[in-house]
Amino acid sequence: MVCAACGSSAGQTASSVAGRFLAAAEDADAGAACELLAPKTREELEFGEDGPCTATLASLGLPGGTVDEVEVWGDRARATGRTDTVFLVELGSGWRVAAAGCTPPEDETFDCLLGS
Repeated sequence: MVCAACGSSAGQTASSVAGRFLAAAEDADAGAACELLAPKTREELEFGEDGPCTATLASLGLPGGTVDEVEVWGDRARATGRTDTVFLVELGSGWRVAAAGCTPPEDETFDCLLGS
């Protein structure tokens, strides 16, 4: 794994949260994945689909996988794996997933199944 700022506790923690999220997605453990979402992302998911996080998240078909690289910029991070890119935000409660199921951009914007 390549990690910009992984020597810092922020990089290690962001990597850990992204890894747990991707593992939960791969194992179809929507409950564990929902626990790792940023509050805003969870609210958008539940509001947009008008259902509980676990049911809605399971229906997205997130690819899961492992973290290969993490980049941290202050309170934001991007974790990239072979099958998924996850964006994270650091809150008072720690790192949380802000977007997932993101594919590399053809232009300048990632296309994400979850979050923005």
